Amino acid sequence: MKYFFSFLERKSFLKTFFICLTSLIFLTGFAYSDEDRNSWNLESIPEEENNIIRIFPPKRVTVIYADEKIDLLTYEENVREVLQNHNFSYADYDIILPSLDYEIKDKSLIRIVLIEKELITTREEIPFKTTRTQDSSLDYGIEKVIQSGLMGIKEITYEGIYENNELIEKRIYREEVLREPIDKVIALGTKTSAMGGRNCPHWFEIVDRATEDEWERETLKSLIRCESHCNDAKNNINRYLGLLQFNRNTFEHYGGKDIWDGEQQILSALNILRAGGLSHHWPACSQNTY
Repeated sequence: MKYFFSFLERKSFLKTFFICLTSLIFLTGFAYSDEDRNSWNLESIPEEENNIIRIFPPKRVTVIYADEKIDLLTYEENVREVLQNHNFSYADYDIILPSLDYEIKDKSLIRIVLIEKELITTREEIPFKTTRTQDSSLDYGIEKVIQSGLMGIKEITYEGIYENNELIEKRIYREEVLREPIDKVIALGTKTSAMGGRNCPHWFEIVDRATEDEWERETLKSLIRCESHCNDAKNNINRYLGLLQFNRNTFEHYGGKDIWDGEQQILSALNILRAGGLSHHWPACSQNTY
């Protein structure tokens, strides 16, 4: 009995010994220091770009592409990489702010303004000029068109500049004259009455023959003295002409044809008197009539 308990004691001792030995081997074979762990982790990172294990958080970037706002999370280092890796298309003449080499930071803002150019062709008229020339065969103050004006035509190609589909500038790209304009030519009459300088008795004699009563005779004579001092060649700024200072429309309306003919003016004035238009046509001089 004594030996049996002694054996059990030896077995417990052996069991305890083996448990301790096993634990020691395990701890010695598989435990590493913090330095070993860090060394193992860094050496095990693959070198390929697409398989890099990110240690730092991504940067927040806002891209305004044309009129669209896009928020991104990115690890790219500069603007060029952001645009390339996120499939933003742009041309060399587009506006990119900041520059392509700008270093990306957290909360960076990238603005892309798309520039487009368009050619627009239109046709426009070229105005003609008006020239005037003197003509001694026409009565003084008469204007006559001797050559009609004709508009020219030119073809203009404009280049439209658009920013984000909005037209901001329109400039001439090419211009071609398809038809030259033709000037309008107007002849100005310079002919005056050959009877100018006749005296009052000459015209009063005609008045006496044409009138029917004293009132007509004295009224016409008074008007002649007041309006032209008996000068049938008088010209008042090309508006009122001749013995009784008619304008052309009134003179022709009352039967006159040659406004520089004093006798025709007397007959036209007589028609106005008989129609009751004295004060209307000669408002100033009619106040001094007989």
